[in-house]
Amino acid sequence: MSCGYSLQSYVFTGHSVGYALNERVQTELNAPYDLTHNNRSLKQLRAHFDCQDQSSRVVMLSPYIRYQGLEVSVESFSVSSDERSPYWLARIELADPLSLNRLELGEQIELVLPQVSFVLRIDGRALSRSAPSNVRLSITAISPLAWLAPPHGLPVSRSWAEPVWASEAVAELLAGLESDGTAIDWQLENWLIPPGKLQAIQANPLELVSQIVATAGGLLESLPDGGLRVRHLFPLTPVRYGESIPALTVSDHDVFEWGDADELRPDYDRIRISDGSSLGRQDQIEYVADEHDRHSGLVHVIPQPWRVITLAHTGNIDTRISACGIVELTETELLEFKAGRASSRYPIDELISMRWQYAELGPISIATDGRTLSTLTTVCGGYSLAQVHYRTRAYTFQVQHPQQESIQFLVLEGSEGSP
Repeated sequence: MSCGYSLQSYVFTGHSVGYALNERVQTELNAPYDLTHNNRSLKQLRAHFDCQDQSSRVVMLSPYIRYQGLEVSVESFSVSSDERSPYWLARIELADPLSLNRLELGEQIELVLPQVSFVLRIDGRALSRSAPSNVRLSITAISPLAWLAPPHGLPVSRSWAEPVWASEAVAELLAGLESDGTAIDWQLENWLIPPGKLQAIQANPLELVSQIVATAGGLLESLPDGGLRVRHLFPLTPVRYGESIPALTVSDHDVFEWGDADELRPDYDRIRISDGSSLGRQDQIEYVADEHDRHSGLVHVIPQPWRVITLAHTGNIDTRISACGIVELTETELLEFKAGRASSRYPIDELISMRWQYAELGPISIATDGRTLSTLTTVCGGYSLAQVHYRTRAYTFQVQHPQQESIQFLVLEGSEGSP
């Protein structure tokens, strides 16, 4: 090997700068806008390649909130909705510090995006400051439908003694939105609910609507514009998958996450629809003897669920039963709440008054059966006593029997003389 220098010699390197090393390096910030203005930061993306796929679109995302004729700048946002939830939920971070005072709780806003707008109502505001100069302002918003249910709306108590179409019952329960001009897009088959099969006692109207819709395999959901839609949970049956046109096709050019796993689920090849009689009754029959006539008395029948009934017996052929109609009964009970739940002796049609004798457990809700009372508070573990004064109703029958004997009474469907 030959080289032009001695291998024992050192190779020297040099570094030169155009300023003295003991001088301070000056920095400079150039802003394309006046820093004294609260303008939204401008962002720019430069792609150093050509989009060969002509189906690709460049979307300039500049979201904002429209509120009472004003446009409020948005720094970031997220909008989501679960499959079985009737609401859209949004979390929005505001760019303008002064806009938080303008947006009041309960007010309706419109989140405007390039391709869709969401009509929402504000249900929360937050301010966080991790440093004097780092302030984050955010709001949470939800679909207007949420304002029909507690805690924003009131529970409902109602019994449908006459046959009612499912769509009409849903429209009645959601009447608050329809009065504001919100229409319901009903995409299910409509069916007639028999008399007495639908009732609500201090119930959440949205939960009741969801139960009605789920009876036919449906789903209640809010649309981005604030409207409502009742649709099939699975709009397309598996046997029609081959002949259907996909609404969206995902290819290798799209960015997505995919997974595959085997899951064991129960399957059904036959469904029977009935009026619910196979679920069993919880009818109450009580006999009140006449104090002055041992061969006479009153029979109170409280059907559950409430429906048209008549009374029969298996006793002496000379025993007579006369219908006296529907009467209201006033009851007073001392209920014992355990873990936030208690049960009344009779279905509660109207709660007149309630007085806690131990710990105040707060507001209560009454289940659709009319007997189960519950509270959400955790005070004292949900244990307390309450004096409850309420109204219930019952069919009353006058009974005359010629001899002293035990009589078996039977509750029959429909009125006397009906087929």
